Amino acid sequence: MDLFDKFQFNDYVKKTLSNIHFTSPTPIQDKVIPLVYKNKDIIEYLSVKYSFNTDLVKMWTDDFGAEFAQKLMEASNIQAPIVIRTNTLKITADELMKKLSEEGVGLYQ
Repeated sequence: MDLFDKFQFNDYVKKTLSNIHFTSPTPIQDKVIPLVYKNKDIIEYLSVKYSFNTDLVKMWTDDFGAEFAQKLMEASNIQAPIVIRTNTLKITADELMKKLSEEGVGLYQ
């Protein structure tokens, strides 16, 4: 079964998808195509979902396409690691890590 069948494309679009052997939508297509049918703005959707400025999302979508723009926004929303320096005269790194983990702070070594 062609997974694009769930979208109500006209015959021309269905034939074109078949000719280029596209059988299933990408994850972004799966989310965005229904929004387009509901007359919702993909730029606004991505902007709100990933907390990016609408103008920036529009520029990235125009330049790189919606799928790559979404990947770029996902990559930018990853929390950066934090490096904590310690004064080893007062506490060792291991003692500090133990105290932080007791307080519920997630640690990575």
